Amino acid sequence: MKSSILAISVAVVVAASGTAGAVEYGDNLFLDVADYGVTDTFNVFDSNVQATSAYTAPLGTTGADDLIGTLVPVTDTSTAGQVNALLLEEAGLGNTAGLLTDYNILFSYTLSGKATFIDGSALVPDGTLDYYTVCDGAGSPSGGCTAAGEILVGSDGIIDGSLELTNHGLDAIDPTFDSGKITLTFEDVTGTILGAGNTVKLVELDLDAFTASGPDVVLYTSAEYSWYKDNIGDFSATEQDLIENFFNFVTALDIGGTGYNSWYDIWANGTDVGLPILLAQRSDFNVDPDKVPQCTTGDCTTLTRSTNLNITTEARVEAQLVPEPGLLALMSVGMLVVGVAGRRSRRAKKA
Repeated sequence: MKSSILAISVAVVVAASGTAGAVEYGDNLFLDVADYGVTDTFNVFDSNVQATSAYTAPLGTTGADDLIGTLVPVTDTSTAGQVNALLLEEAGLGNTAGLLTDYNILFSYTLSGKATFIDGSALVPDGTLDYYTVCDGAGSPSGGCTAAGEILVGSDGIIDGSLELTNHGLDAIDPTFDSGKITLTFEDVTGTILGAGNTVKLVELDLDAFTASGPDVVLYTSAEYSWYKDNIGDFSATEQDLIENFFNFVTALDIGGTGYNSWYDIWANGTDVGLPILLAQRSDFNVDPDKVPQCTTGDCTTLTRSTNLNITTEARVEAQLVPEPGLLALMSVGMLVVGVAGRRSRRAKKA
């Protein structure tokens, strides 16, 4: 299973003359879900999505091992996903304003770039990405063994990213994403706000940069609302209310002497009045297990792998006055925590 850490950390930085001002923090969120009410305070989203990675291979490819040492195009997409719970540390909320009953928060993403297939065997490349078995003798430790020292390749369909066996390990697929976005969407289940089954986009998180090491990928994105502001006439008054007021910090942030707490208000004031305010987000993707892509076309020019992503999201914001007009600095991106089978304990972060 591919596990993922998605941590949304909003950094708000305000340009001003004079000396630097005190840092403002927003640690906890609440959702304003229009007619469904307002949630209790929370600081963690717990989510799950289905994800697929598709690799484009040259003609003549017969499998993933043929791509070792090459750079190929890759597209990562999620086919379905939603926020499953709102948590304050480890505890579920008493009031979620009807999450999963009256409404859903859908999660989706698309990323594009290139990926390198790496045979990272510790001493001598073995020509395969898959875990292999070294035989102790006939029938041991695998029924496929016929003699001691024999190597059985491709035994479990998982990229070997560790050093369990001599001369093997640290194989990987390293992506280099150059474009993409994450989208959070409101889905009305009971129909009181938008009508049953209707949806509206809440926020778009556009890819700015990334880092990668083996199966682990860190994405840096920024919250974006221009898709809404530039086409506001296409949205009903009800949809506008949802988009502009959905995500809120419990304590308003003092930006230029005015308090703002909704994500949209912070973004809009950065674009409307010229203040350099940035909403920044960080996502950590950890692949566990790291599946070997399989041919999905007859000529093997497309290889894919699909998995589930379990995601927890912690939110934190900082706002700071910088010494000179026009300067923009990105403050802390917050802490990241995730568990596939369970969650670690988390302590509330204090300013």
